[in-house]
Amino acid sequence: MKFAIRDDDLNFFTPPGLVEGWYGDIFTANIPVGFATVPFVLPFKKSLHPEGKKMELKEYPVRNNPDLIEYVKDNSLIEILLHGYNHEVSERKYEYGAKSENLHNLKQNTRKGMEELEEIFDQEISVFVPPHDVLSNTGVRAIESAGLNVLRGRGSKNFLMRKVYASGFIKMVGHKIVHPGHHPPYPYVLDFDKHKEAYCCRLRDDNLEQLKKDLRYVAKKEGIFVITAHIHNLNKESKYNLLEIIDRARDYGFSFCKPSELFN
Repeated sequence: MKFAIRDDDLNFFTPPGLVEGWYGDIFTANIPVGFATVPFVLPFKKSLHPEGKKMELKEYPVRNNPDLIEYVKDNSLIEILLHGYNHEVSERKYEYGAKSENLHNLKQNTRKGMEELEEIFDQEISVFVPPHDVLSNTGVRAIESAGLNVLRGRGSKNFLMRKVYASGFIKMVGHKIVHPGHHPPYPYVLDFDKHKEAYCCRLRDDNLEQLKKDLRYVAKKEGIFVITAHIHNLNKESKYNLLEIIDRARDYGFSFCKPSELFN
Protein backbone atom coordinates (compact mmCIF):
# COMPACT_ATOMS: atom_id res chain seq x y z
CA MET A 1 0.00 0.00 0.00
CA LYS A 2 1.34 3.38 -1.02
CA PHE A 3 0.46 6.88 0.21
CA ALA A 4 1.43 10.03 -1.70
CA ILE A 5 0.93 13.74 -1.12
CA ARG A 6 0.24 16.00 -4.10
CA ASP A 7 0.21 19.78 -3.72
CA ASP A 8 -0.97 21.94 -6.61
CA ASP A 9 -0.06 25.33 -8.07
CA LEU A 10 3.61 25.80 -7.18
CA ASN A 11 4.72 28.64 -9.48
CA PHE A 12 6.76 31.83 -9.84
CA PHE A 13 4.83 33.52 -7.02
CA THR A 14 5.50 30.81 -4.42
CA PRO A 15 8.14 31.81 -1.84
CA PRO A 16 10.17 28.89 -0.45
CA GLY A 17 9.25 30.01 3.05
CA LEU A 18 5.62 29.15 2.30
CA VAL A 19 6.58 25.60 1.33
CA GLU A 20 8.78 25.20 4.40
CA GLY A 21 6.12 26.67 6.67
CA TRP A 22 3.44 24.18 5.65
CA TYR A 23 5.59 21.13 4.91
CA GLY A 24 8.74 21.46 7.01
CA ASP A 25 7.49 19.05 9.69
CA ILE A 26 6.38 16.57 7.03
CA PHE A 27 9.84 16.65 5.45
CA THR A 28 11.37 16.19 8.90
CA ALA A 29 9.29 13.01 9.18
CA ASN A 30 10.94 11.85 5.92
CA ILE A 31 7.69 12.01 3.96
CA PRO A 32 7.99 13.17 0.32
CA VAL A 33 5.65 15.62 -1.39
CA GLY A 34 4.93 16.03 -5.09
CA PHE A 35 4.41 19.64 -6.13
CA ALA A 36 2.34 20.15 -9.28
CA THR A 37 4.18 23.10 -10.81
CA VAL A 38 3.06 25.65 -13.40
CA PRO A 39 6.04 26.52 -15.64
CA PHE A 40 4.73 29.83 -17.04
CA VAL A 41 1.85 30.85 -14.81
CA LEU A 42 -0.82 33.30 -15.94
CA PRO A 43 -2.30 34.72 -12.70
CA PHE A 44 -5.96 34.44 -13.68
CA LYS A 45 -6.88 33.59 -10.10
CA LYS A 46 -5.72 35.32 -6.95
CA SER A 47 -5.37 31.86 -5.41
CA LEU A 48 -2.40 31.18 -7.70
CA HIS A 49 -0.19 33.52 -5.69
CA PRO A 50 0.15 34.13 -1.96
CA GLU A 51 -0.24 37.89 -2.14
CA GLY A 52 -3.87 37.38 -3.15
CA LYS A 53 -3.95 40.56 -5.18
CA LYS A 54 -4.61 41.20 -8.82
CA MET A 55 -1.49 40.87 -10.96
CA GLU A 56 -0.66 41.94 -14.49
CA LEU A 57 -2.01 39.24 -16.78
CA LYS A 58 1.15 37.94 -18.41
CA GLU A 59 3.25 34.78 -18.14
CA TYR A 60 5.57 34.57 -15.13
CA PRO A 61 8.22 31.82 -15.63
CA VAL A 62 9.02 29.85 -12.49
CA ARG A 63 12.71 30.02 -13.49
CA ASN A 64 12.61 33.70 -12.44
CA ASN A 65 12.21 32.62 -8.80
CA PRO A 66 15.77 31.46 -8.02
CA ASP A 67 15.13 31.14 -4.28
CA LEU A 68 12.37 28.60 -4.89
CA ILE A 69 14.50 26.68 -7.37
CA GLU A 70 17.39 26.49 -4.92
CA TYR A 71 15.09 25.36 -2.12
CA VAL A 72 13.60 22.57 -4.24
CA LYS A 73 16.97 21.37 -5.52
CA ASP A 74 18.28 21.20 -1.95
CA ASN A 75 15.38 18.98 -0.80
CA SER A 76 15.44 15.41 -2.10
CA LEU A 77 11.94 14.78 -0.71
CA ILE A 78 10.35 17.18 -3.20
CA GLU A 79 9.21 15.84 -6.55
CA ILE A 80 8.17 18.23 -9.30
CA LEU A 81 5.08 17.35 -11.35
CA LEU A 82 3.89 19.17 -14.47
CA HIS A 83 0.72 21.19 -13.83
CA GLY A 84 -0.23 22.44 -17.27
CA TYR A 85 1.68 25.09 -19.16
CA ASN A 86 0.34 28.38 -17.79
CA HIS A 87 -2.89 27.36 -15.97
CA GLU A 88 -4.94 29.47 -18.36
CA VAL A 89 -8.70 29.63 -18.08
CA SER A 90 -10.93 32.00 -20.05
CA GLU A 91 -14.71 31.94 -20.34
CA ARG A 92 -14.66 28.53 -18.62
CA LYS A 93 -12.37 27.11 -21.29
CA TYR A 94 -9.64 25.18 -19.56
CA GLU A 95 -6.13 24.64 -20.80
CA TYR A 96 -6.26 20.83 -21.03
CA GLY A 97 -9.93 20.71 -21.92
CA ALA A 98 -8.83 21.63 -25.46
CA LYS A 99 -10.56 20.45 -28.62
CA SER A 100 -8.91 18.30 -31.28
CA GLU A 101 -7.97 21.22 -33.53
CA ASN A 102 -5.69 22.49 -30.75
CA LEU A 103 -3.79 19.22 -30.35
CA HIS A 104 -0.60 20.38 -32.09
CA ASN A 105 -0.24 23.48 -29.91
CA LEU A 106 -1.08 21.55 -26.75
CA LYS A 107 1.54 18.91 -27.55
CA GLN A 108 4.13 21.66 -28.06
CA ASN A 109 3.20 23.41 -24.80
CA THR A 110 3.27 20.14 -22.86
CA ARG A 111 6.71 19.28 -24.13
CA LYS A 112 8.00 22.81 -23.58
CA GLY A 113 6.63 22.97 -20.03
CA MET A 114 8.07 19.57 -19.16
CA GLU A 115 11.50 20.39 -20.53
CA GLU A 116 11.49 23.76 -18.75
CA LEU A 117 10.86 22.14 -15.38
CA GLU A 118 13.38 19.39 -16.00
CA GLU A 119 16.07 21.93 -16.83
CA ILE A 120 15.57 24.34 -13.94
CA PHE A 121 14.89 21.77 -11.20
CA ASP A 122 17.27 19.11 -12.53
CA GLN A 123 14.62 16.39 -12.22
CA GLU A 124 13.02 13.99 -14.66
CA ILE A 125 9.33 14.86 -15.00
CA SER A 126 7.06 11.83 -15.42
CA VAL A 127 3.74 12.86 -13.85
CA PHE A 128 1.11 15.30 -15.10
CA VAL A 129 -1.65 16.96 -13.05
CA PRO A 130 -4.44 18.55 -15.14
CA PRO A 131 -5.21 22.15 -14.11
CA HIS A 132 -8.72 22.31 -12.63
CA ASP A 133 -8.81 18.50 -13.01
CA VAL A 134 -10.06 19.04 -16.58
CA LEU A 135 -8.60 16.70 -19.19
CA SER A 136 -10.24 16.21 -22.59
CA ASN A 137 -9.34 13.40 -24.99
CA THR A 138 -7.15 15.94 -26.78
CA GLY A 139 -5.45 16.66 -23.46
CA VAL A 140 -4.87 12.93 -22.97
CA ARG A 141 -3.18 12.67 -26.38
CA ALA A 142 -1.01 15.70 -25.58
CA ILE A 143 0.32 14.26 -22.33
CA GLU A 144 0.82 10.85 -23.92
CA SER A 145 2.98 12.46 -26.60
CA ALA A 146 5.30 13.57 -23.78
CA GLY A 147 5.34 10.16 -22.07
CA LEU A 148 3.60 11.35 -18.90
CA ASN A 149 1.36 9.55 -16.42
CA VAL A 150 -1.58 11.31 -14.76
CA LEU A 151 -2.75 12.14 -11.26
CA ARG A 152 -6.35 13.34 -11.28
CA GLY A 153 -9.69 13.24 -9.40
CA ARG A 154 -11.45 10.18 -8.04
CA GLY A 155 -11.60 8.17 -11.27
CA SER A 156 -11.17 8.08 -15.03
CA LYS A 157 -13.38 10.47 -17.03
CA ASN A 158 -12.23 9.79 -20.61
CA PHE A 159 -13.00 7.22 -23.26
CA LEU A 160 -10.74 6.67 -26.24
CA MET A 161 -11.19 3.93 -28.83
CA ARG A 162 -8.89 1.41 -27.19
CA LYS A 163 -9.69 -1.93 -25.57
CA VAL A 164 -8.04 -0.79 -22.35
CA TYR A 165 -10.50 2.10 -22.14
CA ALA A 166 -13.43 -0.31 -22.35
CA SER A 167 -11.96 -2.23 -19.41
CA GLY A 168 -11.37 1.00 -17.48
CA PHE A 169 -14.92 2.18 -18.18
CA ILE A 170 -16.38 -1.05 -16.80
CA LYS A 171 -14.25 -0.71 -13.67
CA MET A 172 -15.38 2.90 -13.16
CA VAL A 173 -19.07 2.03 -13.60
CA GLY A 174 -18.79 -0.88 -11.20
CA HIS A 175 -16.98 1.30 -8.67
CA LYS A 176 -19.70 3.95 -8.77
CA ILE A 177 -22.53 1.40 -8.55
CA VAL A 178 -20.99 -0.10 -5.43
CA HIS A 179 -20.54 3.40 -3.98
CA PRO A 180 -23.59 5.50 -4.95
CA GLY A 181 -23.46 9.20 -4.17
CA HIS A 182 -20.06 10.11 -2.82
CA HIS A 183 -17.61 7.47 -3.99
CA PRO A 184 -14.07 7.00 -2.70
CA PRO A 185 -11.15 7.27 -5.12
CA TYR A 186 -10.57 4.25 -7.32
CA PRO A 187 -7.89 2.49 -5.26
CA TYR A 188 -5.55 1.19 -7.99
CA VAL A 189 -3.50 2.54 -10.87
CA LEU A 190 -5.22 2.09 -14.24
CA ASP A 191 -3.07 1.36 -17.29
CA PHE A 192 -4.40 2.90 -20.52
CA ASP A 193 -1.55 1.53 -22.63
CA LYS A 194 0.05 4.86 -23.55
CA HIS A 195 -0.26 6.32 -20.06
CA LYS A 196 -1.28 5.33 -16.55
CA GLU A 197 -3.59 7.11 -14.11
CA ALA A 198 -3.82 7.28 -10.31
CA TYR A 199 -6.65 8.92 -8.40
CA CYS A 200 -6.78 11.40 -5.55
CA CYS A 201 -8.76 12.82 -2.62
CA ARG A 202 -8.91 16.57 -2.14
CA LEU A 203 -7.87 17.93 1.26
CA ARG A 204 -10.18 20.58 2.71
CA ASP A 205 -10.57 22.11 6.14
CA ASP A 206 -14.02 20.51 6.63
CA ASN A 207 -13.76 16.95 5.27
CA LEU A 208 -11.67 14.99 7.78
CA GLU A 209 -14.35 12.37 8.42
CA GLN A 210 -14.77 11.71 4.70
CA LEU A 211 -11.03 11.43 4.24
CA LYS A 212 -10.91 8.88 7.06
CA LYS A 213 -13.61 6.82 5.33
CA ASP A 214 -11.80 7.02 2.00
CA LEU A 215 -8.49 5.99 3.55
CA ARG A 216 -10.12 3.09 5.39
CA TYR A 217 -11.68 1.88 2.11
CA VAL A 218 -8.36 2.04 0.25
CA ALA A 219 -6.60 0.23 3.11
CA LYS A 220 -9.16 -2.60 2.92
CA LYS A 221 -8.47 -2.84 -0.81
CA GLU A 222 -4.71 -2.72 -0.16
CA GLY A 223 -4.49 0.01 -2.79
CA ILE A 224 -2.95 3.44 -3.22
CA PHE A 225 -4.05 6.69 -1.59
CA VAL A 226 -3.20 10.18 -2.87
CA ILE A 227 -4.23 13.33 -1.03
CA THR A 228 -4.32 16.67 -2.84
CA ALA A 229 -3.64 20.04 -1.21
CA HIS A 230 -3.17 23.56 -2.60
CA ILE A 231 -0.17 25.41 -1.19
CA HIS A 232 -1.72 28.88 -1.48
CA ASN A 233 -5.01 27.83 0.15
CA LEU A 234 -3.80 25.81 3.13
CA ASN A 235 -4.90 26.84 6.61
CA LYS A 236 -4.51 25.49 10.15
CA GLU A 237 -7.61 23.30 9.89
CA SER A 238 -6.62 21.65 6.59
CA LYS A 239 -3.06 21.11 7.86
CA TYR A 240 -4.45 19.44 10.98
CA ASN A 241 -6.54 17.16 8.76
CA LEU A 242 -3.49 16.29 6.68
CA LEU A 243 -1.50 15.30 9.75
CA GLU A 244 -4.41 13.21 11.05
CA ILE A 245 -4.62 11.30 7.76
CA ILE A 246 -0.86 10.76 7.73
CA ASP A 247 -1.03 9.30 11.24
CA ARG A 248 -3.86 6.95 10.25
CA ALA A 249 -1.97 5.91 7.12
CA ARG A 250 0.96 4.90 9.33
CA ASP A 251 -1.37 2.86 11.52
CA TYR A 252 -2.75 1.04 8.45
CA GLY A 253 0.76 0.26 7.25
CA PHE A 254 0.98 2.47 4.18
CA SER A 255 4.43 3.38 2.86
CA PHE A 256 4.98 7.01 1.92
CA CYS A 257 6.28 7.61 -1.59
CA LYS A 258 6.76 10.20 -4.29
CA PRO A 259 3.89 10.36 -6.81
CA SER A 260 5.99 8.88 -9.63
CA GLU A 261 6.57 5.76 -7.53
CA LEU A 262 2.85 4.96 -7.65
CA PHE A 263 3.29 3.99 -11.28
CA ASN A 264 6.26 1.63 -10.82
